Amino acid sequence: MKNLLLTSTGLSNNSIVNAFLKVVDKPVDEINIGFIPTAARTDVELQYSDMSKKELLGIGIQKSNINVRV
Repeated sequence: MKNLLLTSTGLSNNSIVNAFLKVVDKPVDEINIGFIPTAARTDVELQYSDMSKKELLGIGIQKSNINVRV
């Protein structure tokens, strides 16, 4: 079964991070992410997209496991 967590604030606080890790229910280094930043067009929006990727890396997800889809 695939799981999907949609958030408009990324992983901006511990409650969201904990919910994310609970939904995924596997070691962080085994998590694969499909990152779809298609709504990010302006410079400000692109900054939020970059910040979201950094949050994923910050909780231990491997860079090679973040698959950007445009």
